[in-house]
Amino acid sequence: MNGRAVYDSKVIEAWSDLVTRYERGGRPQFAAFLALGATFVAFFFFPNPITLWLLVIAAALLLLATLLDKRPVAKCPHCKRSPMKLLHRGHAIDAECCAHCNYWLVSPYASDKSSRA
Repeated sequence: MNGRAVYDSKVIEAWSDLVTRYERGGRPQFAAFLALGATFVAFFFFPNPITLWLLVIAAALLLLATLLDKRPVAKCPHCKRSPMKLLHRGHAIDAECCAHCNYWLVSPYASDKSSRA
């Protein structure tokens, strides 16, 4: 980060809404768990084990992809880019400040209500 970051309450509120929407959005995971459960039920109806194992592998990969993917959500409300630089570690949803435009995404003040503590 270059020196000081810019404090804008609109950007912080937009980022907070984005994080809240992401944390509530468990629909893809639910669909993947449902697909995985359906493949285990298919054990009783499919006589061909190769087809069954392909379904199990596909459902497990779908579940893994939905659990690991946080990238579509994590765009800075100010510059519309990922708040992390290319080789930074961690998930962009956990960023406190955007590395590109230097805007705070989480309030640096503990008494601010829009911070995610």
